[in-house]
Amino acid sequence: MRTFNKWTYEMCVECALKCSTKKEFKKSYSMQFITSCKKGWLQEVYIASNLINVNKIHTKKNSLECALKCETKKEFKKKYPNEYSAAVIRGWIDDICTHMRPLGNLKFRGVYSYKIEFNGKKYGYSGLTQNFNERHLQHVFLSKYDNSIKERCKTMIDNFCYDNNIELPDMIIESDYISVTDAQIREDENISKLKSEGYIILNVQKCGGLGTSEIIYTKEKCIDSANKCTNNKEFKKKYPSEYNAACRNKWMKEIDYHFEELNHNWTKEECYIEFLKFNNSRQEFKNGNSRAYRASLRNGWIDDFFGESTMRSVVSWTYDDCKEKALKCISRTDFFYKYNKEYKASTINGWLDDFFGVSDIKPKGYWDSYDNCKDAAFKCIGRDQYNTLYTGAYKVASKNGWLNEFFGDKLKKQKKLLKKPD
Repeated sequence: MRTFNKWTYEMCVECALKCSTKKEFKKSYSMQFITSCKKGWLQEVYIASNLINVNKIHTKKNSLECALKCETKKEFKKKYPNEYSAAVIRGWIDDICTHMRPLGNLKFRGVYSYKIEFNGKKYGYSGLTQNFNERHLQHVFLSKYDNSIKERCKTMIDNFCYDNNIELPDMIIESDYISVTDAQIREDENISKLKSEGYIILNVQKCGGLGTSEIIYTKEKCIDSANKCTNNKEFKKKYPSEYNAACRNKWMKEIDYHFEELNHNWTKEECYIEFLKFNNSRQEFKNGNSRAYRASLRNGWIDDFFGESTMRSVVSWTYDDCKEKALKCISRTDFFYKYNKEYKASTINGWLDDFFGVSDIKPKGYWDSYDNCKDAAFKCIGRDQYNTLYTGAYKVASKNGWLNEFFGDKLKKQKKLLKKPD
């Protein structure tokens, strides 16, 4: 029976000192890594062996200090990506970003305007934006250069300020971030108001233009482009933008079906040849050649193939064969993933207890209890370790939304750091 008791805290630290990274420690000293996880030493071992810098551990306090230096979540993510990621993963993001002002997006825009008095005349300009501050800075920057600089981005107000050598005035915010449709109506009303007050309007484009952030590659356009191709490779080569949009928006399933219909000329003999390359299981056949698998499934050949299969039966695996493979693994789970056939044979013949000892299997419904899941969570220093050591508890906690309660508070992890190893 395998045991973790022989590995002490000092021995784990000694092994970790021989490694330069956490990944190397996990790979080269897997038994010591598992022992550290089970006994709650892992973070302590990392700190003792200098594999982790104590000053770089992201606490809620550190994330809050960084967030207070930023005005928006976008700025927070750009300047402090590590602290931002830690806040999102551990559920602090809403607590530490309460002071930040919201921004617009593709569906919500804000309305702004400029008013200029020059040579006894009044000039006005109105526009839509997702970020008032950034848009004002763009206008200020572009108003200092002639048309040869960033010509595509320049507007009439930028050209007007440059040609007349005047400073751009302060931006006037006409509305909060509202829906695109309401913002377009509000901009139209704002321009009409400026005209009624005697302002010369500098806007050239039609009122309500959404700029370059409009969605160009729609689902229909991507499918139309795919219809001109015979396979994914050709689609990706001829229409890379549409291909990327389809992947990003998860439309490839429908496009794949279109290609499959175009290439429906799979014969039973061709499918059988592909089946012989991946004949260990239906899943392997599907992963190895999904089109041949779907053609076989669609035409009812799949049962014929696996009925004729000459796969090695689990009965042919002997006790010694399975034991030899089991000794190379550190746990039943490791045995299952590395040597699946031998694992199945061992399960059928009842050899697993001989190889790994009697397992501490929880009774059915044990992890349905909130308290049982919480007790297991307190033994772990993070979600990854919780998922590794108590997979059943992790799944139930994730399904019921308990993970943020268990790991949302950094104090639990700090208690682990302060706890002395056995």
